[in-house]
Amino acid sequence: MQTLFARVLCVILVVRTFTDQGYGQSSQSASTLAFGIGARATALGGAYISEGWDVTSMYWNPAALSFINHRSISGSIVLRESRSLQHFVTLPIQISQDQIVAVGTVGSLTGEPWMQPYFTYYGTDIAFAQKLATTVSIGALVNVRYSSLSNTSLWAAAGSLGFFYSPTPAVSYGIVYNGLGWGITYNTTGSTRHISYDKNLQRTLQVGATLRIPGNSFRRPDVTIAMASESFLGQSEFAYKAGVEVLLIESLAARIGIHREPDGLQTKGGFGVFTKFFQLDYAMSPSGTSGKFHELSISIPWNIK
Repeated sequence: MQTLFARVLCVILVVRTFTDQGYGQSSQSASTLAFGIGARATALGGAYISEGWDVTSMYWNPAALSFINHRSISGSIVLRESRSLQHFVTLPIQISQDQIVAVGTVGSLTGEPWMQPYFTYYGTDIAFAQKLATTVSIGALVNVRYSSLSNTSLWAAAGSLGFFYSPTPAVSYGIVYNGLGWGITYNTTGSTRHISYDKNLQRTLQVGATLRIPGNSFRRPDVTIAMASESFLGQSEFAYKAGVEVLLIESLAARIGIHREPDGLQTKGGFGVFTKFFQLDYAMSPSGTSGKFHELSISIPWNIK
């Protein structure tokens, strides 16, 4: 009981430390690089560059696929304040001992289906990771998107490159270069809505580190601390991400995270429920630069070896 109380107190202290105010809005993009996938990663503030937990790591750092601890089929649903509904399904495929591929499908609907015009996009994502050594891997991710609004239809492709280093189960590091290719942007100005190509995706370089306590590859850590910084290339601005996960009991974890961007801060939180047959994760944000949202993910174990 004392251990459980200490862990709950740890979460409360983290929440009080991270809580702040920050508001802002931005247009939506059909490039997956513009938002996160996976409720666990989202609740940790997006500081997932150095975390190889499950197949959703492909979107944060494709190189992390070589180190995923939970091989499963994962799906997510995201409901945003802007009447936007997004869904994702990801699947890992082991090629060899040192090579792994992951395939994902995504879709999004913005607006009411019975009210024209509304914005939709669908796409496929493919990631590949190659181990260079026992502790080092590299990877690449390619996103292909099809978007439509009224009578306008566009195709786009974007990608990222990643590096992952995990010298021990207790600590890991990641580097990701984002912004390759081009995207599709959905904009609303008053009652006017339109989509257009974004051929100048913001290129960023992210660096992150994750600490797990205890650092044991055979059990879920009691505490996970993840941090990352993001540099906007060609600009002098930076973004910072941080998150903490505390295992309250063997089957329940609480999470809190922050994502500070140049135009404001967003606080996120959530929890995870673990069973032998599935893992259920939830994330939400009450306000912030990306608006309010709720995300629900489920992962079903699958032996891919």
